[in-house]
Amino acid sequence: MTPDCYVTLGIFPSASREQVTTAYRKLCKLYHPDINRTPGAEEKMKVINAAYHILKDAGRRQEYDLGRAARQPRREAPKGPFDAPPQREEAPRREAPRHEVEAAAKVMSRYLSCLREGDHQRAYNLLCLYDRQYVTLQSFSQWRQSVERLFAMRDFSITREENVDSFQMDEHSFAPAKRLHIRITEKCFATGAVEGYPFVKHVVMEYGQWRVFLGYRDLSEIARMFEDLKSRQEQGELAKKWEEYCRHTCRGLDMLSLEGLVHEAAREIYRGRRYGQTMTVGLFSVAPQGRAASEDSLGDVVDMCARNLTGALRETDMAAYLGGGLFAVLFVEMKRRSAPAIVARLAKGMAEAVQRESGRVIAPRFAQAAFEGGTLEAAVDKLKAAL
Repeated sequence: MTPDCYVTLGIFPSASREQVTTAYRKLCKLYHPDINRTPGAEEKMKVINAAYHILKDAGRRQEYDLGRAARQPRREAPKGPFDAPPQREEAPRREAPRHEVEAAAKVMSRYLSCLREGDHQRAYNLLCLYDRQYVTLQSFSQWRQSVERLFAMRDFSITREENVDSFQMDEHSFAPAKRLHIRITEKCFATGAVEGYPFVKHVVMEYGQWRVFLGYRDLSEIARMFEDLKSRQEQGELAKKWEEYCRHTCRGLDMLSLEGLVHEAAREIYRGRRYGQTMTVGLFSVAPQGRAASEDSLGDVVDMCARNLTGALRETDMAAYLGGGLFAVLFVEMKRRSAPAIVARLAKGMAEAVQRESGRVIAPRFAQAAFEGGTLEAAVDKLKAAL
């Protein structure tokens, strides 16, 4: 059977031409024969080229979409146990609202238990249809196996539960949904350290059943990242990096320095990708615009802003002071649509704190961008230019 062009490129049918091209170039970096010498890479690249050849041209894409729509199976009857609930004489009942969060938490607990026990099949079966449209059981298992070679989950707990009226991913909307705050304890095989850390996941309603939302389209690149990490770990490099982790902090403000943030972010990025979290970088400047700022001239303004910023952030976010009145924040699990408003509120909060405590009036400048790869230093430099 001919592969679906959209699934091949890992994009939605509503993707723009720019998104098609971006997805194609990303896959070329992974599977082009000049880069990837593994068996099957050349054949994979041929399939990718064929899909791109169709979707890059408006006429060919329109013709393909018409044929694709005609080939799509109708959803009048269930196609599998997770496609729709079994047909019964009466419509399936949803639980009463007061039980919904509890039921969603139970599904997430089963999912995490399966991950802890290494039962990839059962964990995969708990994912929502949106995820399973893009992620196969094979790629899901490869991802988990690469993680399990480096880390062993010891325990987990759901610390907080929130109702979400509607949860949207690109063009797809889930309603209702639940946001669960989770704390994971795991052992790092490189150092023997056992550590706990928080993260956030969503559970969404599909056909009257709660399902775990993963949010990834292609897990193969992430699996390769962990395989590379495992290789470096065996050479002793990871243990050395762990010893040097986050030594430098801005002690006067009890905040990370840029170097400390980079180290902390590296660990958080690995963790986030294991459990499917998105990240946003925000930059705030409280220095007077139009002239260079020294630490002496800024005086207590930086201290007041630092206290307000760290007090307003969530447990999962990380803040750093870069000097010269510049603060950087790495936001974990933040929707792109929400980021501008949240960053603006934080900047407003700092200005209000300074005026309340000292009577001074400042106008913080700010910028934010989704962190999708590359180095954190490069992301911060780009935001500095935007300011």
